Amino acid sequence: MLRKMEVPPDLRDNRNDETVRRQAHRKEGAMGDMQKKINEWITRNRQNMIRCPYQPGNLLITKQSCQRRRIKARQEDLANVMKGDVMDFIYRQGLSICLNCDAVERKAA
Repeated sequence: MLRKMEVPPDLRDNRNDETVRRQAHRKEGAMGDMQKKINEWITRNRQNMIRCPYQPGNLLITKQSCQRRRIKARQEDLANVMKGDVMDFIYRQGLSICLNCDAVERKAA
């Protein structure tokens, strides 16, 4: 015969199902609010955004960020992108694309 084990008070979950449901709903609402704010910001700043034709995923990036990547690419030693570990390779490979890119001079997205 099995006995029901008593759970120590410090390990009990004192929240009931309704409380958990409310907290999950608030999280979903907060995420929705964040997405709404992001979409509003992009709408207001559309003239400062470009779609990068060379980065994966149809990247939407500000012109200022694009220029920063280009400057950083010119400052880095990209002669040997194989130098370093895998993460260095990915970083250098991504910057090497930006080295001679002219996307920032093109029209906005």
